[in-house]
Amino acid sequence: MLKYSKYTHVLEKDGTFAYYNSLRLTPVFVDKDSRELLDRFKSGAEPKEFLSGISDSGDRAFFRRILQAFLDQKILIENSAEDERELNFHLSKISRPYIHLAYFLLTDNCNFACKYCFVREPMPDNQKSIRMTTETALKGLDIYARLIHTDEKLLEQEKAIIFYGGEPLMNFPVLAFTIEKIAEYKGLGKLPAHLKTLMVTNGSLMTEERARFLKKHDVTVTFSLDGTAAHNAHRILRNGKPAYPQIVRGLRICQKFGLDINIACTLTPRNLAQPGETIKSFAEDYGVKRLGFNMLLDNNIMPVPEDYNKKASEFIIEAHKVFRKKGIRENRINRKLNSFERRQVYLYDCMAAGGRQMAIHPEGKIGICHEHLWDRQHFISDVDDPDFDPAGNEIYLEWSKRTPLNMEKCRDCIALGICGGGCLVNAEHRGSIWQTDERLCEQSKTLLEWMIWESRQENIRQQPA
Repeated sequence: MLKYSKYTHVLEKDGTFAYYNSLRLTPVFVDKDSRELLDRFKSGAEPKEFLSGISDSGDRAFFRRILQAFLDQKILIENSAEDERELNFHLSKISRPYIHLAYFLLTDNCNFACKYCFVREPMPDNQKSIRMTTETALKGLDIYARLIHTDEKLLEQEKAIIFYGGEPLMNFPVLAFTIEKIAEYKGLGKLPAHLKTLMVTNGSLMTEERARFLKKHDVTVTFSLDGTAAHNAHRILRNGKPAYPQIVRGLRICQKFGLDINIACTLTPRNLAQPGETIKSFAEDYGVKRLGFNMLLDNNIMPVPEDYNKKASEFIIEAHKVFRKKGIRENRINRKLNSFERRQVYLYDCMAAGGRQMAIHPEGKIGICHEHLWDRQHFISDVDDPDFDPAGNEIYLEWSKRTPLNMEKCRDCIALGICGGGCLVNAEHRGSIWQTDERLCEQSKTLLEWMIWESRQENIRQQPA
């Protein structure tokens, strides 16, 4: 007796039906007439009896292949134990917290006053800015170097240090000191040679001397840029003047010296209202090969229309269609595409989930997420603690388990296997990290449906004429 898996979903488009197990990630396509016959398995059916009821030998051979595909992809199962084994197989890949990524928050100060900034907007008016010292940076680097060596089997996996803020170029002496120490530690074997070094900046304080230094040390620079000049209206200087000219000036300096450049674009109602112009600016005007689109947090700093999540998701798809023709990679859709194309369940959508990152506050406090810079929430240790171990910390242990596969409310979702769960801080705005990140719910489902039908079209294109 065969029946449909509880992870099986069916989509329909133009008379074609896609059967899809959300933990196997391989759709099987049939037409309307086949769908009607296959409905017999809704309440369970014997495959031999099903096939014997099909008189035409060609049709019978066709359905035999379909049933085999359904079995291979767990669309049809013999009993519910198969579903439990499939889920447990993926849950078994959850490991204890281990640090891959470290954020060095060099300062909480910034020369911009972006209207949607999650760092500055919640700060009280009398907040005094803080800058990290070289002593704190060195202690933080030593802790990171120690922690990544706690599991030599994981040491060869991707490792990265990100300089963040505030605006990290407002503390350039400590930035330069730490970058040089990273190079020294690589030479001594304290840090692996493949460690990546990145900086997220608004770019306005970039100079040729600084760009030359960053190029020498192979630092990837991520610029925050939201499209055209008009689309960057939310990104303003502290004096209220437009910041766009200074951002682009810094970008051009880095391009002049051949730095590896990424762009982080926040999707706002303004740039979503002009999708064609926004996409064109990145595809043609800025000369970059990688970027990432970020959705606004659910923190009420910037009100958004009810259809914001849907529009943002559809925008990412349209941008990807243009970008792939030009060899441009959009980070968010590519993570989900890789999961879908490789048939690998995507457990986490951020490095804090899984307990895989640490953030070092300018004062030296250590936390799990850089987005809590302003209120120090989840900063549970500091650089003076030589025994700090995320693998034994309650917050890290809880965050390591927070994946949609561990959330009952998510298990019925078609996007379960490619979602990753979104941003845990955004989920916290809804009550706790175990709430859903509604922005990413909409995005994951929209992207998955597009990927399923895109894979259908790709199969058709690859068939011989």
